[in-house]
Amino acid sequence: RLGGRHSLPHDVDGVSLDPRVKQLRRLHSTGDLHPGASERLSAELKRKLPPTPQLMQGRQRRRPGQQLQTIAEIPQSTPACNLPSIRIGEQPAAGMTFQVSLAAPPPNGPRYPSFACVVVNDELRDDGGTKDEGGTPGWRVNTENHVAADQAVRTFIEAQEHTDLQFDRGHLIARSYFNDKQRQTGTYRLENMVPQYRQCNSQYWAKSVEEKVREYVINNPAFDDHTKIIVGTAGVREARDGVVLVKWMWTAVCRTSPDSPEERYPAGSYLVAAKATEKPPHPPPECGDPYPNQGNPNAQWDTLPDPPHDAPEMQPIKEWLEANCQGPWHNFQRLVVQKALPADEEERKQNKKAAKNARPEPPDETKVDPAKWATVWKNYQKRDAEWLKKHHK
Repeated sequence: RLGGRHSLPHDVDGVSLDPRVKQLRRLHSTGDLHPGASERLSAELKRKLPPTPQLMQGRQRRRPGQQLQTIAEIPQSTPACNLPSIRIGEQPAAGMTFQVSLAAPPPNGPRYPSFACVVVNDELRDDGGTKDEGGTPGWRVNTENHVAADQAVRTFIEAQEHTDLQFDRGHLIARSYFNDKQRQTGTYRLENMVPQYRQCNSQYWAKSVEEKVREYVINNPAFDDHTKIIVGTAGVREARDGVVLVKWMWTAVCRTSPDSPEERYPAGSYLVAAKATEKPPHPPPECGDPYPNQGNPNAQWDTLPDPPHDAPEMQPIKEWLEANCQGPWHNFQRLVVQKALPADEEERKQNKKAAKNARPEPPDETKVDPAKWATVWKNYQKRDAEWLKKHHK
């Protein structure tokens, strides 16, 4: 039997980590815990806590003008992709909550991400998109991975501000691919970043690739855990001042089952690749001409077509994807042009309208950085007051 409330692993640094602690306390107070139940439940809770102090950096007390550099990072239960390396010399990134493979460092440069991967499952899905009220977390890095330092990346980006080729920090696995703050924060790792041409990052890649993956794959029950989202790089344009500029970025919706996920989505996998660090000669698209050819959204190949003559770096990617994903291959745009069935479309519109008119949900204090809780709560109260005024409550 439990000895008392302080014997429970109920919090770390004063922040509750599991709502079932309340249930444990209730069962204990009513005497409903049979012999051995408390030990098993406590062990289960402890498995969700970091096994070593290094994996959980406590929240620090903020000093005036000081930015918190450590955020509680708890390894998530996101299924692993377990994909092999693409090139010789790659190594897995340590301390990540999803798979990241780091390419061997080029001359005069650090390691950089070769690819990153997540498995599509219900843990990634939500009911109508993500909403992050806690602001943008800072970028972090595990120095043991030997990737570009934050200061080197910042210096490079600032140096390009007054040229005609500005850069942003480009995610591989996008923040929007996750539906909770903890996992979203885990994408802000320099192991999951490459400098990306700003117009490409904020326009074509964000709107035509990342948003479509979220809408048509992650939030689509037709795609189950036989689907992996893989985002990678190909080729090195240059390495200077401790920063690597890659030539290409690519995204594959990689199916590992020969079955069709649904009649509107044929069996197989989907791929799009685009130049990541060059200003295209003619917009759109803002990332240069994508590969494979996006001209025919219904294009399908038993094997991926050979990359264009100016993209030999994509050849090993092509062969690796064919070896690890289920064919046939489809133009990425085929995901987008599949029209929802009329009943589904009508239901989606009704749900969207209902969500728009629904009263705002109060934020979950356990999922918000304590330093930002006052601001988050104030914003919620403001939205709630506006809703009450609009609906004359």
